[in-house]
Parts: sequence; C-alpha cells; structure tokens
Amino acid sequence: MERSFEIRPLGARILVELIAPETKTASGLIIPETHKHNQNKARILALGDGILLSQGTWLPWPYAIGDTVLLSRYAGIEVGDNELIVSAEDVIGVISG
Repeated sequence: MERSFEIRPLGARILVELIAPETKTASGLIIPETHKHNQNKARILALGDGILLSQGTWLPWPYAIGDTVLLSRYAGIEVGDNELIVSAEDVIGVISG
C-alpha cells in the first residue's frame, strides 16, 4: 500500500519506516522465515509536536529524524509500504552504531 499523500504525525506520535530484518547471520548462515520475528527496527521519518506534560509544557524528543529505533512488538498503524505511525510509548530504545 503505497502512500500518495504526506503525513505529519500529531502530538506524541512518530512516522517510521520499518527496516527489513537480516536474512543472514554474520557468519553467513541463512535465517529461515520461520525464525524471523516481527520487524521491530525502524528509521524515524517525522516527529509529532512532542510529549505534552500535565503542566502544559512540551517534553523535547529524546531522538531525532533519521535515528534508528527499536519498537515494541505490535506497535503502530500502517500508513504505507513499510511505514507506521507509532506512539512515543512504543519506542523502547535508540540503536546507535
């Protein structure tokens, strides 16, 4: 399902592009389809306004556009080919290196 429109996430939501899981190990072994888990690595494409605190102030994002993040297993709503809108709570870590 390819998107023919632009999406700007609102509030504490993030637009991400899923990163395809590895098909081989570092030593060259092929990983069978039955052993691949849900894709949970993604690249941030766009950020919403931020996280609104109870005092009415905005918490700055702890990540930036282009960062690679780890998502919770069943995160997000599909909006295009390999693209999801996820809640800030669904991001469980930033992958560095």
